[in-house]
Parts: sequence; structure tokens; C-alpha cells
Amino acid sequence: MASRPSREPSRRLSFGTLYLGSILYQVSLVGIAIVLPQIGSSLIATPSQQGMILAGFPLGFGSFAFLSGFWVRRYGPTRTIFSGLVVLGLGGVASAAAFSPATLFAARLLGGLGAGTYFPVIIGLLAANTPEHRRATNVGLLVSLGLAIGGAAEILGGAIVAPRFGWQVVLGGTGVVVLVGAFLTASALHRAPLSLAPLQPSLDPALLGPTLRMVSVWALTIALLGVVNAGFTSIGFLAAYVSSQHPSWGIMYVGAVLAAALALTLPGGLLGGWASERGVDRRVVLTAFAVCSGVLFLLIPWANEYSLAAILAALGLLMGAVLAVLFSMPSHIPEMGGVRVPIVVGVLDGTRILFSATFALVFGVVVGLSGYSTAWTLTAIIGLGCIPAIALVPPNRAGEGRARPVSMG
Repeated sequence: MASRPSREPSRRLSFGTLYLGSILYQVSLVGIAIVLPQIGSSLIATPSQQGMILAGFPLGFGSFAFLSGFWVRRYGPTRTIFSGLVVLGLGGVASAAAFSPATLFAARLLGGLGAGTYFPVIIGLLAANTPEHRRATNVGLLVSLGLAIGGAAEILGGAIVAPRFGWQVVLGGTGVVVLVGAFLTASALHRAPLSLAPLQPSLDPALLGPTLRMVSVWALTIALLGVVNAGFTSIGFLAAYVSSQHPSWGIMYVGAVLAAALALTLPGGLLGGWASERGVDRRVVLTAFAVCSGVLFLLIPWANEYSLAAILAALGLLMGAVLAVLFSMPSHIPEMGGVRVPIVVGVLDGTRILFSATFALVFGVVVGLSGYSTAWTLTAIIGLGCIPAIALVPPNRAGEGRARPVSMG
């Protein structure tokens, strides 16, 4: 018993590395947005090719997120997180050496493979080691903190660094930071491992089939596809949009606006966690936040520089709230809970990110054919059109006593 206090700081440090992993993921994901116009000029990339470049990371992420829950059961959380972070970092370093749209797509794909390997694991670890009544808030904090700190810092830093040193320094420097973070994370988790599930790979086939046949899993996945992924993908085009349609606003305007929007995902995540713990059906909470987000995209083509900043600030707040509720819901629904949590999260994240890759390509093609106004309108239509699938998710609310605590051992 005397050794417990001495281990507690190490355990807190291990929890801290979960939040670090979220920050490094978001840094790598959103950094491309601020340098996309410079990449377009440097690599002579058309809007469709820029869409392909944006699609690389989510395509890699989605491909491997489906398998993350099984790798962690076979190799354990520490090795899975470390290997994923290393691959993510190598993808960033390789991006700096890209000499064509195709090679940059390949480097971004590699980084996405690494992120998809470990990100569902850190969500599963946090859910497995957090009391039920605090789970939504803590998971919301994990996701939104990554966006608010990592994403905002990367966007603002990229807006300052890229014009002086080039987009290669922004993406390559991010890769180096991730590699350093990988070794820090591995060291912390080695000293105080966090338990997720017993290493029983023989259970994997038994879990996969029933999980993939759950209507509720796919309904939850589809409901937020449009709002979350179409939103993030189109925001990835924001710098290119401003550079093309409103060049007088400048790159620092884009950096400041996007950084502010991403920073607001932090209070948004706390808002989502708070709302989902008030006793209201979480499906209603998700629907309200998602509908508001979808409507805002309709307003972007007619916004001036001030109203666009306000729209993006509101979107950042709403996105943080949506992600907080979305990622915490599997651990609150009995049929998705227990040892299924990392698998369900893998399905949620893998599907939505694969959709994001597809939509990035579509958005770029639509811009090339019909312009940005049509692309923003399409974003809103798809986002709003997916939401009704939430009706097929089982009712769940705080205080019912129905959502049992996660027990992954």
C-alpha cells in the first residue's frame, strides 16, 4: 500500500499523455489547411488535386481506425499508441520532402495510417478509466483540448511560419514534434500502464461480427457524418477560399479566424459534456447541436470578413459539443459498452474519416466545376440530410441507471 502514493504521479502523467496524443493528432490533421494555398502554387495543384491532398490523411486514418481495437487487444495500448505516433510523425517528415501532389498525398496517407492506429485507443483508455458520471465531460475534454490547443497553435503558427519559411517547414516541423511526443508517451505509459482490455485475440472474431451488425452503431455513425466531416473538410479549404475569393483579407486573417474557431472547441466540448449529463436524451442534444452547425454552412458564401469570423466561432463551439457527445455515447449505451468500446469508436471514427476523405475530393471537384458557393451549399445539405439517422440509436440519458460503467477487464 505504501507504493500507491508514489505511483499516483506516474499514473497522472500517463493520463496526460492521452491528451498529448489528441493534441498531436489534431496538429497533424489541421495544419494542412493554412498552407493549402501555398501548396497549390508550389506544386501547381488544381482544386481537385488539393482535395486529393486533403483526402490523404483521413483516408489513411479511416483505413486503420477500423482495426485499432483489434491491434490494441493483441499488442497492448502502449505499443499500439507508440507505433501509431511514430508513423504519424514519419508522415509529417515525409510531407516536407513531397515534390508533387501525388507524393504529398502519399505522405499524408502515411500520417493518417499512424493516427488511425492509436487515436481510438486513447479514447477507449480514457473511457475505461473514468467514472461513468464524468465520462462524457472527460472524453469531450480530450477531443476538444486537442483541437483547441494543438489545432489552434498549428494554424496560427503556420500562418506566421509558412510565408517566411515555406509550407515544408510547417508540415515537417510538425512531424518532428510528433516523433518527440511518441517517445515521451511511451516512457510515461511504460512507467504506469493504463488497462484497457485483456490481451485475448481469440475474442476478436466474436466481437467483430456482432458489432458490425448493430444498427445502432451505424445509425450513430451516419447521423453525424455530414456535419462533422463535411464541416472539417470544407474548413480545410477555407484558406484556399479566402485566397481565391477575398485575397485582400490576407493569410493572417485566416490563421486568426481558424485558430479562434479551434480554440472555442474546448468550451464547446465542456458544453457538450455538461448538456449530455443533464438528464436529456443524448440523441436530442446531438441533434440540436448538429442542426445548428449545418445551417451555419449555408451562410458562408454571403459572409463578409466579420460575419465569417462569427460563423466560424459558432461552428468551433458547436463542433466541440458534437464531438464530446458523439465519442462518449458508446460507453453510455449498454449494447456498445464494455470490451466493444474501442471497436465501436474505431467504426465511428473510421467511417466518418473515410467519408471526410471522399467529401474532400467531392468538394474540390465541385469548386472546380461550379465554384465555392455551390460547394458550401452542398456541405450544408449533406450535413442536415444525415442527421435523421439518429432516431435509430437507442435512447440514453444520464441518471437513468441504464448505462453501466465500462469494465474492460
